[in-house]
Amino acid sequence: MEEKADCTAVALPSSEQTVLMGRLLIVDDDQFSASYLREALLQQRLGAVAVPTASQAQAALCAQGVDLVLLDVTLPDASGYDVAAWLRATYADVGIIFISGHAGTADRLRAFEAGADDFLAKPVLVAELVARVRAVLRRRGTQPLPHLIAAGGVRLDLD
Repeated sequence: MEEKADCTAVALPSSEQTVLMGRLLIVDDDQFSASYLREALLQQRLGAVAVPTASQAQAALCAQGVDLVLLDVTLPDASGYDVAAWLRATYADVGIIFISGHAGTADRLRAFEAGADDFLAKPVLVAELVARVRAVLRRRGTQPLPHLIAAGGVRLDLD
């Protein structure tokens, strides 16, 4: 992992930038898994962008900032452990949750040593993932948008 990503000329598609609660980044080279997680999170009003490589994760962090990264251990261009250590050193306030099929005790311990806040084994239960994401965001000071907004006699129910 490089010291600090080059943030010049990096832009994500505009459709990827609408976020309701937190800015989540899914880093997983399994396109099916990443797409499934992204859609499940969007249904829970959690905005997410998915990228398949560590280098694209660096670019996304520069382009829009991220509150929390959902990170797989195995990536084509870097180890998830190395990505986590780089994240912790470069963006200390970003939450990190590993989501991986490598879920043995040694894998989990290595993830926590690299800076992870949490670890989930694949396959992931969406309800548990959402609860853990919200817990990490809460601990890191990212507050969810309210489900009901009221101003001057007008009430907007987001549910």
